[in-house]
Amino acid sequence: MWAQRGVNALSNSFPRPEFTNWPLCERLFSHAQRAAESILIYGIDSSEASRLCNHLGVYLSSQGRFQLALQHHELDSDITRKVHGDTHPSFAISLSNMLLF
Repeated sequence: MWAQRGVNALSNSFPRPEFTNWPLCERLFSHAQRAAESILIYGIDSSEASRLCNHLGVYLSSQGRFQLALQHHELDSDITRKVHGDTHPSFAISLSNMLLF
């Protein structure tokens, strides 16, 4: 329960990874990374977890940290499939993010 709350809080706090938000993304990065680890450890499958992983992946790829970005995009894809199914547009977007690598 507490891990889910932490993931939700980070998902709501972590901004869209646009250039103007990069300083805030960097400040929140270590916390968001720990939340992503909790997603894996506790098997948290929610829209908030998916959003956090997606934003982390986009931010990391913009910083040139491609291997770590791919891991987050793969996790986002797995969560999105479980939450929304294979035919949901969000799943297609998560797959598209992985094709960039």
